[in-house]
Amino acid sequence: DTLGPGAVRLAAAAARHWAAVRADAAVAAVGRTVYALLPQAGPDEARRLAEQAVAALGRTLAAPLRAAVSRPATDPDALPALRAEVDDVLRVTTASPDAPDVAALTDVHAQVLLGHCADELARRPALRHPAVDAMRAHDRSRGTAYAASVLAWLDAVGNIAEAAQRLTVHPNTLKYRLRRARELFGLALDDPDVRLSCWLQLRLPPVGAP
Repeated sequence: DTLGPGAVRLAAAAARHWAAVRADAAVAAVGRTVYALLPQAGPDEARRLAEQAVAALGRTLAAPLRAAVSRPATDPDALPALRAEVDDVLRVTTASPDAPDVAALTDVHAQVLLGHCADELARRPALRHPAVDAMRAHDRSRGTAYAASVLAWLDAVGNIAEAAQRLTVHPNTLKYRLRRARELFGLALDDPDVRLSCWLQLRLPPVGAP
């Protein structure tokens, strides 16, 4: 496959930028991603240089860019893990217009973790909580809102008033939905492990969603 013109321009502009800014930087372009290895650069310096690169290359290419900064390492054998870390961060930040232009794993750790959980559930659908799938199927076929109600309650850490306000329903309506979710789908929401499992799956796209 050939790269698109945007990726080619990015690779060329990044090579010029790093040659001018940091002569000892090793730069490689893979697809739409440019990797820069910065010898002897600490975390603060790496983030500052990444911010400068995003700003400069964004102006040159007239396009929004994202950068990820990995943890520092001295062992060359760590490079594959560092690249994977950068890819994880970029997967999150390039998917959200509200994400920071430059981020490290510590900035988006929760989103990265959820992404890996989604990957594992996609690979092994038998791990999905059957009650959550049943609840979502019920909502689709009958126009109910059990999944959204359970998720709002979990997001509000069990605060009925707050969850009801988010859903714009009366607290008694939410209480009824939670009770029915327990009855219809066998959700043991009093069990913290079940709550975590349900919350995790409800935060992820349904089966077959893009």
